[in-house]
Amino acid sequence: LKPSIMFKRAFRYLSAASAISLGVVSTPIWAAEPPLPEEIWSSLGTKLTRPNSDNNQTYIVVGGGPSAYMCVQGLRASGFTGKILLISPEQHLPYDKAQLGVNLNADVTSLLLGTEEFYRDYGVEVLLNTDVDWVNNKDHKLRTKDGKEFSYHKLCIATDGITMVPSHYTHSLKNLDNFVSIREAHDHEKVVKELPGAQSIVIVGATLKGFEVAASILKQYPDKQVYMLDSNDQPLQDEFGNSMAQTIVRQVQSLGLRSYFGAKFHNLTEENNKVTSIKLQTKNEFKGSIEETLPTDLMILTTESRNEVEFLSPSLLQPDGLISVDSRMRTVDSNIYAVGDSVSYPNLLSEHRTKNSYVPVSQLQALYAAQNMAGNGHRFLNAPVYSANVGVRVDMAGHYGDHDWFFSETLKDGPTKEAQEVTYFYKQGRCVGVAVYNNPELLLKLKQKLDSGRMPSPSQLTSLKTANVINEE
Repeated sequence: LKPSIMFKRAFRYLSAASAISLGVVSTPIWAAEPPLPEEIWSSLGTKLTRPNSDNNQTYIVVGGGPSAYMCVQGLRASGFTGKILLISPEQHLPYDKAQLGVNLNADVTSLLLGTEEFYRDYGVEVLLNTDVDWVNNKDHKLRTKDGKEFSYHKLCIATDGITMVPSHYTHSLKNLDNFVSIREAHDHEKVVKELPGAQSIVIVGATLKGFEVAASILKQYPDKQVYMLDSNDQPLQDEFGNSMAQTIVRQVQSLGLRSYFGAKFHNLTEENNKVTSIKLQTKNEFKGSIEETLPTDLMILTTESRNEVEFLSPSLLQPDGLISVDSRMRTVDSNIYAVGDSVSYPNLLSEHRTKNSYVPVSQLQALYAAQNMAGNGHRFLNAPVYSANVGVRVDMAGHYGDHDWFFSETLKDGPTKEAQEVTYFYKQGRCVGVAVYNNPELLLKLKQKLDSGRMPSPSQLTSLKTANVINEE
């Protein structure tokens, strides 16, 4: 894979959102031959700096995904000339984790976000296969689990969460060969390797990621049996509201997904260290509670993730285990920053704190963190943009999970492939986010309204059509 392709991937979300705060991106900043990072930043009026031996400061970035990579680039783009140390638990250099389990034609090397030459040329020391044991924020020291200690002037935590295994599966699934949770490179490699020979695939967890994985498998392998299990009988409704959630579910079902929502796990059968079948208890409106057995060749876990920040001092954590940061992505310790799905940050739109685990948002947070670490940054205030592909694009702007009221409008009726829909999310009377099904251009228009505070009130919205919302001044 050409290095330029890697850097294009690292920036595609930020460009789509027109959200790179070092400059306004109104058109794509790459042509048929995507530019290298120096050209990308140059097009934004910024030059990547190289280390200077006169600067004895050390900034440490912990993590192995897109947000860690963006923080490293952001530091050099913001003029920091000191030492950068990247500590990653991964075997590989930072790669595009959003594509795990979704891009089934990609191996890990094709998902890398940067080359070894980039880290070498810009003076970034990288420690792979390295876990952090503890951080002593009082003495500005960090120790890894292999016993090495490092001093830092500033630290950015850009770690990824770990998929939570539901309690009733924990013992049953231990060390089974055909069970995988999609969080790291080796998980993706295992899925890609096992899929061709697996006829019956069971996905546990009706999350947006789960629907993306299911859609990807069914598009590439339409003859396979794909099942999805979740104890929640109304998946995605907290995130998207009733109407759009059902539209997303129906879309993936139209590809061949067989869903078991509200099902209770009974037990599983294993043979030769592999799951061979799963027994469920489901409800039938005519027969009541019935048992069903699903043959299983491959079992994929796509449940929610939990935070992996046990190495931090409790003083940096909220009671729920999240890292509390301000709008500059700075923790209560002014020398420690944090980004990604382990942080709770201020949501200007709702005036409450919120969490967002989507890769594009984490990347954007990392860029803001890097700028602020370097002393010339801004506050993370605008509505982030991110998308998913379930066979049809679903685009979101703002903080759609943080709401107390929503309103959905069908823009175009018909089969799920052609349907168009929008859902508005409100908290305490203020619009905090929007989600659009199958109309990405509309999403960007609504984002402009959202950023400028010109979205209608709930009472106004129910009497307006979306076309009027866009045209209203």
